[in-house]
This record gives sequence, structure tokens and C-alpha cells, in this order.
Amino acid sequence: MPKYTLTYSNTVEGWPSFYSYDPESMVGMNNYFYSFKNAQLYRHNTSTFYNNYYGRSYDSVMRTVINEAPLDNKLFKTLSLESTHPWETEATSDTLNQTIKTEEGSYVKKENDWFSYLRNNGYQGPGAGATLLTPTTADYKSRVNGGIGLCDNIDSTVPTDVRINFPATMSPIGNVVSDGDWCLYASLSDSAATVCGRIKNINYNPTTGVPSLTIDSTVVTPTLTPPVAGDFIIFMKDSVAESDGILGHYVDLTLTLTTTYSDKPSELFAVETQVMKSFP
Repeated sequence: MPKYTLTYSNTVEGWPSFYSYDPESMVGMNNYFYSFKNAQLYRHNTSTFYNNYYGRSYDSVMRTVINEAPLDNKLFKTLSLESTHPWETEATSDTLNQTIKTEEGSYVKKENDWFSYLRNNGYQGPGAGATLLTPTTADYKSRVNGGIGLCDNIDSTVPTDVRINFPATMSPIGNVVSDGDWCLYASLSDSAATVCGRIKNINYNPTTGVPSLTIDSTVVTPTLTPPVAGDFIIFMKDSVAESDGILGHYVDLTLTLTTTYSDKPSELFAVETQVMKSFP
């Protein structure tokens, strides 16, 4: 466990703060704060850099819990920061696999507040070098994916427009599935799904009653293998798409102000979120 400094306040009769730096000794004198490190004397609050201790810059990290109506299961949809700068935010709820990380670049300034959607971690798709990432157990448990149904037949003549047809007895594909979602398939004997492309169109022929998907199997190299008749088709949301937020009774927030702003004073006044009750 890394060392840290814990401070005691006589005013509140408690331990209000944790600090990343680890001095050998500390003393306040003549309205200045001094500390010793490696037998060197340092006077604090005199540098033009913030959170810089003994030649090293640190991130500012704050942690809080949003727990309104603790007995209700809720959807946390957005984050709003009343602050001078955007903070990277990691939100974790008590529901399995509900963790969202919001980068500082995802925030937009609106009416002097920093605003961002809480976007659930979807399937990451191709990584560096267009290498396709295999779905993990966490991907399958995420709320941003779901099953569509058993496919009836496949037309893979054109790899950029692979047509996946479903039985006419199946209802039209629901509006939860979107263009740009990842398409996966698995046979009844498979223990994991295989990625076959990205969804381009969601179709329904009212004359024949046949719902279908059009996917692009050339999004990575080599071209992906399409499913065969009888495979079960699955969709997974892309991680950059707005999704259903984060589900849980409460959300645990960790806010980080990176060293990008170490040369600027920064204040965080309030953290707000848009919450709605979840109905199963």
C-alpha cells in the first residue's frame, strides 16, 4: 500500500484530509507551512505549480457517493460539474458490471457548468492496429448488449452488405438495436460469441413479414466470418454511443483532476446527476 499523509483538525475534531506526499516531518511557522523530505527543507504554497511535492506533480482525486432515494433502483443518466475545469470521472454502482469512466474531453461547457452523459462501457471493437478484441465476460453481462434471435438464412455474396434474415414468425427487430452496433453470433453449442461485423441497416419487409439485418463484415482485416442458418444473433453497443446510463441504487464517484491543470488553480463546488427511477 502506498504511503500517504493523514491530517487532524482541532476545529472539526476529526481527520478531514488525505495527502499523497509523505514528508519526514512538518511544522507551521510564521504563517507558512514547512516540511522535511530527504533531509531537505521545503516551504509550501510558494510554487507556481499546484499539487507538486518534492519535484513530483500529483493528480487531485476526490471521491463521493450519490445515494438519493437509497431503496429505489435508478438510472443515472448525466453528470454536471460546477467547477473551473472538467474532471475525469469514474462511476461505479452496486449493480454487477456497471462501471463508467468519463474522460475530461467528454465534457461540454454549458451555462458555466461542465456537462457529460454517463455512457455505459460498450464493446470496444477493433483496438490498436485494427485487431478485433474478443468479447469478455463483462461484455456479455453489460446492459448495452442483448439477443436478437435465431437467424433463418444468410446472404454473404457482398461482404460489405451481408444480409441476415430471420424467420417471418419473429417480430420486427426492436428499436434498442441501432445502426453502428456490433453484430455477433453463436451456435447453440458455443460457449462464446463470434464477432461478424457492424450493423448498417435494420430492415423489415411488411409483405413477407421477414425482419433482417445488413452488416459490414469488412470493418477489420481479414474479413470477418458471417453466421450460418440457425446461429443466435447478438448485438453490442459501441462504447462511444450514448447508452442507458448506469443502473443501481447508488453510484460511487471518483473524480480526478489530472496534472494537465497543475499550473492553474482549480475549484470544484458541486457534482450533480440526472436520475430517473428504473422500472423492470
